[in-house]
Amino acid sequence: MFDAEGRLHYIIHSSVNITKEVQARRALQVSKHREHDALAEAERERQRLSHLVMQAPAAICLLQGPDMVFELVNPGYQALFPDRDLLGKPLLEALPEFRNTEVWEYFQEVYRTGRTHQAYDLPISLIQPNNSGAEQGYFTHTIQARYSAQQQVDGLYVFLFDVTEQVRDRQQVQALNRELNQANHQLTRVNADLDSFVYMAAHDLKGPINNLEGLVQALHKDLPPESRPLLDMMQRSVARFQRTLAQLSDVLQLHHTPDPEAPPVELAAVVDDLRQDLLPALAQTGGRLEVDAEACPVVAMPAKSLRSVLYNLLNNALKYRHPDRPPLVRLNCRTEEGFWHLSVQDNGLGLDATQQASLFALFRRFHDHVEGSGLGLYTVKKTVENLGGRVQVQSEPGVGSTFSVYIPSPAPKGAS
Repeated sequence: MFDAEGRLHYIIHSSVNITKEVQARRALQVSKHREHDALAEAERERQRLSHLVMQAPAAICLLQGPDMVFELVNPGYQALFPDRDLLGKPLLEALPEFRNTEVWEYFQEVYRTGRTHQAYDLPISLIQPNNSGAEQGYFTHTIQARYSAQQQVDGLYVFLFDVTEQVRDRQQVQALNRELNQANHQLTRVNADLDSFVYMAAHDLKGPINNLEGLVQALHKDLPPESRPLLDMMQRSVARFQRTLAQLSDVLQLHHTPDPEAPPVELAAVVDDLRQDLLPALAQTGGRLEVDAEACPVVAMPAKSLRSVLYNLLNNALKYRHPDRPPLVRLNCRTEEGFWHLSVQDNGLGLDATQQASLFALFRRFHDHVEGSGLGLYTVKKTVENLGGRVQVQSEPGVGSTFSVYIPSPAPKGAS
């Protein structure tokens, strides 16, 4: 029998034990709940990873053991072998065509060494269904080792990306580039042959034309005066022929790259020299030439090229004048976004859109009431393009034309 104090001590001790047991049970339940939650989360994560692998745009598989048995195959990988059963089978049993191939050697090397292997644009022959033969595809692939708890390689992860379409497109572009290069080489040879032909023709024709000129001059002395108008016509024809031969020689020179070390040219000096050549035409037509070149006192291009470009543009502006008014020609120059911008504006006949489309073609002429060979504007365009520039034209019939020439302006020395 316990006295009152003993009973109280017993009750307290029993209560403590009961409390501890309840706490232990609660802790065990919490632990079980946490374990259950952890397992559930792990399962959800596994499902998410499985969904990711199965829905991935890449072809993915997992090979197990030294026989490389298919343990996992996603739809992308299975689609490469639509008529094969892969899961649970060794690789060489399911895909015997891989035996003694580069791919099989890669698998063995990664399994043996554990080193990840990557290859780009790897050609792989895939057997087609219904025995329709093999078709070569191209893949970028990665082979990665899987390790066991003992850190031993026990499987392989394989990732394949089909790049067949991209590789074939690139091969097609490369084939087209080879054909284009061959065509360019052939055109280069043809152009060289044409240059040689034109040079020889121009050279060989000079002698007979000069002889013809001498005969016309001799006939001037021997024939009666009433024959001189006819001889004058013949003389003018000979002169035109000689000018055409000289211009053909100039065209041949356009195919040569200009000297990049040519010193800058004083624009005002070139224009003053050209003004003297144009004085007869200015006087005859009552024309005016206005020049504003203060914005670019020098232009970095060969003097001969600059003179040829400006002469052809200014001379055309005077030749193709409007019959109802004297010609007014304005030459301007300014710098503009890394270019010298030379413009020649006139108030002449102007050109319609159809004429502008073929304006710079070789031997192209639109007006027969003045002499010309159709080489002037072709020469301008070719000369400017050889210098890395461009030519543009704005024109309106009956109003006039503006020719704009853009020549690259080199950066000052020391500028970054």
